[in-house]
Amino acid sequence: EEQKEKLIKLREKVYFFRDIGEMYNPKEDISYKEREFNNDHLFDFPGRIGKKHDDKAFAKLLKDPEFQEKKLQGRAMLPDHEYPVAVVKPGDHPLLTPGRYFNLYEGRPLEPEGGDVTEIIKHFNKVFGETNWRHLEQFLAFCIRHPGVKTRWIPLVVSVEGVGKGLLMRMMSKLMGYKYVMYPLKI
Repeated sequence: EEQKEKLIKLREKVYFFRDIGEMYNPKEDISYKEREFNNDHLFDFPGRIGKKHDDKAFAKLLKDPEFQEKKLQGRAMLPDHEYPVAVVKPGDHPLLTPGRYFNLYEGRPLEPEGGDVTEIIKHFNKVFGETNWRHLEQFLAFCIRHPGVKTRWIPLVVSVEGVGKGLLMRMMSKLMGYKYVMYPLKI
C-alpha cells in the first residue's frame, strides 16, 4: 500500500519521452536515463533480486495504467499549443510527427498594459540611430508577437560600454521571459 502511494507521487512528478527513452521532471528541468532514475528511487522501489526485468521505479511507471497519458513523443517549443502537454496534429508542425509533446513554452510572464515609453524609445533612437533602431524595434516586436519562431537573421549590437545594450536585453527578457532569452555577458 505504501509503495502505491509513492508510485502515485512519482507519477505526478515526471513524464516519459519516447524519442530519448528518458523520464523528465519539469519542476527540476532534469531528464533521467533508466539507470539514474532507478538509482534515485532505489529505496522506494528496490525491485526483485535476481530477475532480469524487475519492477524498479522506471519499469513500474511505464507499466502503470495511470501513467500512460504521461508518455509523450518528446519535448518541443510550441507557443501556439496547450501547456504542459501539447497535441500536435498532422500539418501543425513541419518537423514534428503527430502526437503528444511536452510543451517547453509556458507563456509570457507579463500581460501588455498601457503606458508612456517615449523617453526610453527616444534614448534608443538616439543611441542606435533612427534606421538601426527601426530595424531592431521591428525584430524585437516580431520576437514578442511570434515566440519560438526562428528567423533567418538576428541583430548583433556592438558598442562601447554604458549605452544601454544591457538595459535593452533586460527589458526584452522581462517581456519574453528570462528562460527564453540568452545573452552573453562578454563577447
